[in-house]
Amino acid sequence: MEEKRIIDMFWERDERVLEIVRKKYGKLCRAIAYNLLGSAEDTEERENDAYLAACVFNRDTLRNSETEDVR
Repeated sequence: MEEKRIIDMFWERDERVLEIVRKKYGKLCRAIAYNLLGSAEDTEERENDAYLAACVFNRDTLRNSETEDVR
């Protein structure tokens, strides 16, 4: 699945997107988290935190950050 469609699914609050993201990026995310944290338990918690944060991310926050002058 293309990334644009995945992003659209997040905006649409489509619950299926979490499983799609897990399948597509989960292994990579876990490897990065484990290398940083060194604990399987902490890695699992942070992975779940990331998915939760992605679900509740406020659309307006993204829009505002796109219009800010970043220096």
